[in-house]
Amino acid sequence: MLQKTLYFIFIIAFLFSCTSNTETKEIVSTPKEETTNYDNQITQINDVANRYLDLGRFSGTLLIAQNDSIIFNKSYGLADYKTVKEFTDSTAFKVGHLSELFTEAIIRDMTEQDLLKLNEKVTTYIPQIKQDFTVEELLNHKSNLQTIAQIQESNSNKAYSLIDYVNLSKSNNQENKVTETQSELDYNILGLIIEKITNKTFSEVLEDYAQKWNLESTYLQKTDTTHLAIGYLFYNYRNQGLKITPSPKYQDSMAFSSRGIKSTAKDVLKFANNFENQSFDVEGYLMNDGFSYSLKKDTEKQQTILILSNRKHPVAREMSESIEKILDNEEYELPLLRQEIAINPSLLKEYEGVYAMNENMNLTFVAERDSLFVVMGENKVELKPQSENQFFMNESDASIRFERDENNKVSKAILLDGFLTGNTILKVEE
Repeated sequence: MLQKTLYFIFIIAFLFSCTSNTETKEIVSTPKEETTNYDNQITQINDVANRYLDLGRFSGTLLIAQNDSIIFNKSYGLADYKTVKEFTDSTAFKVGHLSELFTEAIIRDMTEQDLLKLNEKVTTYIPQIKQDFTVEELLNHKSNLQTIAQIQESNSNKAYSLIDYVNLSKSNNQENKVTETQSELDYNILGLIIEKITNKTFSEVLEDYAQKWNLESTYLQKTDTTHLAIGYLFYNYRNQGLKITPSPKYQDSMAFSSRGIKSTAKDVLKFANNFENQSFDVEGYLMNDGFSYSLKKDTEKQQTILILSNRKHPVAREMSESIEKILDNEEYELPLLRQEIAINPSLLKEYEGVYAMNENMNLTFVAERDSLFVVMGENKVELKPQSENQFFMNESDASIRFERDENNKVSKAILLDGFLTGNTILKVEE
């Protein structure tokens, strides 16, 4: 139970992670001279991808385009670890929030055809919705709707129905407080509007637009899922040690036009290139479906970096930022490997103390027998040193890095999940 409890606490912390110091012992310099064949950069990009693969955080396809030409396109790991199926150019991924880009493009094209107006109330198209917001507010996530998870928390016995959940969100949000997260209901409603106007299913409409955009393998639903990658988690499954485990499946009706689209790396690039003067910067992961992704298209640099992964770790953006630094001939960082090293035991005493995760929960660290332990109640778990100030747990894929203040005194720690950044917890007691 301790292992499960600790893992749960760390994961909860990561869900609310914030940007923090990124000091790490592995900082890599890129040669400053300009290159025309990208040989040096490609070697370092491979290093980045393989490091995250080795850590169990990434498995998927990495595609980089410069000046409309693909300069890097490579896959790592497997699309299906049970059948040992490798990735190919036709391997489709669940692209999560990237689905919104496709849905928005369809909506905007329909406005150009005068099929709908952005400033019209949603009730014009779906009168069953008892809400007062416009199509444009949905596009910009300004509806103030709660997320599906927030609604389910208050209505655990209520089966998902889009219109019912939208109306439930109204009653749950009577004070009109702005929600901190973007609701997937916004774009699911847009998908329903598309269906009402076209008299087609969203899947059929997406197929029509995929042909228009010259996309070969972009879809919402297919009977044949042969080319769809399997989503995976990497965690301590039933206390049997860290293992790659197929993730639970996200309900298709909930994913719909906000999270439900599947696509290949080359199709996503084609889609982005259809909008020549538009930059994209989208990243995220599917909490319940084992996929993560990052699309960064910079029109000024004429550069696109796309990462599609069948692992549920939100490291795609972190990888993308390192790759961008490599392409710009700047220093970049690699997360530390999960390898135990020998350190001076006297350092451990400096890390001892109580650290506040929030006002109701603390973590306590103690040094005993030349080892550092994290304590909860009567139970404790040993931490293994990766560097002089960073430690990992055998029981989960989480790590923790201790950091010092301007007086060289340990004052805080960063909860990591194999990342370079994470959630900061302050030391409150020695």
